[in-house]
Amino acid sequence: MRSDSWFHAGLVWEVVLRGIPPENPTFAGPPGSYMWCYHVFVALLTGAHGDPFVAMATLNVVDGFLLVAMVHRLGFLLWRDERAAAGGVALTLLGLNAGAWLLWPLRLLLAFTGDVVGWPEIDRLLRAVRLQSDE
Repeated sequence: MRSDSWFHAGLVWEVVLRGIPPENPTFAGPPGSYMWCYHVFVALLTGAHGDPFVAMATLNVVDGFLLVAMVHRLGFLLWRDERAAAGGVALTLLGLNAGAWLLWPLRLLLAFTGDVVGWPEIDRLLRAVRLQSDE
């Protein structure tokens, strides 16, 4: 439960308790001007389970698997080749922004070839790694 999930949970509870259109969760009175289609689906799942945070996490996991399946299917329909479809899936999972976390070990090479070299630089680079962060 972090980031903007509290805002989304507020919109979900507005849909669950008062229907649509939801009231703006940050300003009392006016209807929300935020896109709330996603929140209706989360509200439906919340009605089944009771916790909007679990519903949001569940929907995000299911959406992730559906995206990968859709990319594979579209890749196969487009190129008629299983390897190309698998390449599309790999690009979806690891490419662009999703694979940026794979690049941080390359910074360790700078400790051997950069302007500042040696164990103090390796120690500094490893201390900067925050594995439990979303940054």
